Amino acid sequence: MDQVSADSAVIDFDHLSRQSFSDSILERDLLELFARQCGALLPAIAGANPLDERLIAAHTLKGSARAVGAWTLATHVERVEALLNAGSADGASHLMGELADAVRAAQAAAVRRRAAG
Repeated sequence: MDQVSADSAVIDFDHLSRQSFSDSILERDLLELFARQCGALLPAIAGANPLDERLIAAHTLKGSARAVGAWTLATHVERVEALLNAGSADGASHLMGELADAVRAAQAAAVRRRAAG
């Protein structure tokens, strides 16, 4: 699988194009914001922050992932958010490695797409 195909498996660029009304400048701006949010929100979710702050960060990242079409990342965040909502911080902690991998993949796909556009 080439890099473009791999990135398209991580971010649904057709969905993103619809969200951005096929405006390439808006798409690049959304991808930049998304990549930055990933970097800021993952530590807030994984850290020793109070539960309510972790929940807000998870919910925000889930929404951002859905907005750009990063469905796999959104699913991982949704699982973590559900565990945090249930009061299972330990359960959520066990998913942090998978979540971090999904964040890194989505960030990298966003950065590459933005650079190519």
